[in-house]
Amino acid sequence: FSPYGNLDTSGLRLYLHGSSGVYKYLTDGDTRNRGSEMSADLLVGWGFETDNYSINMFVGPNIVSDRIDAPDPFNPVQGTQVGVKGRVDWWVNPTKRTLVAGEAEYGTAFHNYWVKSQYGIDITDGKEIFIGPEVIFLGDQRFDQWRVGAHVTALHIGKVDLALSGGYDHDNDLGGRGGGY
Repeated sequence: FSPYGNLDTSGLRLYLHGSSGVYKYLTDGDTRNRGSEMSADLLVGWGFETDNYSINMFVGPNIVSDRIDAPDPFNPVQGTQVGVKGRVDWWVNPTKRTLVAGEAEYGTAFHNYWVKSQYGIDITDGKEIFIGPEVIFLGDQRFDQWRVGAHVTALHIGKVDLALSGGYDHDNDLGGRGGGY
């Protein structure tokens, strides 16, 4: 959010994020372990806005707490770490009917990362609902994953904009097996 002005003008930005989730992973080839993760970010940055693009850059503290059900001496992602996170996101319309968007972030707590890139074409003749391919890379000290799929971005329902995506993912945590997302 923008503490002064609005998100349609360049200026100071604050980024607050919290997440929680559960996961399973293989510990010795066939044994599954369960974990849970919670994280929070409080980032400050600057947004650059024009009619054709929006680019935001942030930095600030990040905390990650990761718990697993059974002891695993080979898992370096256990406990709680506080670190610094950097983040950039972009939404660029090279033409009125095309979109190049994405986000990238890296945090020093457990060396977590997330990179997503999308390309889209407006399928609605000016209503700015974009469809196209996307690629995602994410991970930390314990795992790496990549995803390839498609997205529908900026479905306008009242004052809410929704995005849908799905495709194939490949996760080294599950013995290199892939699946859907």
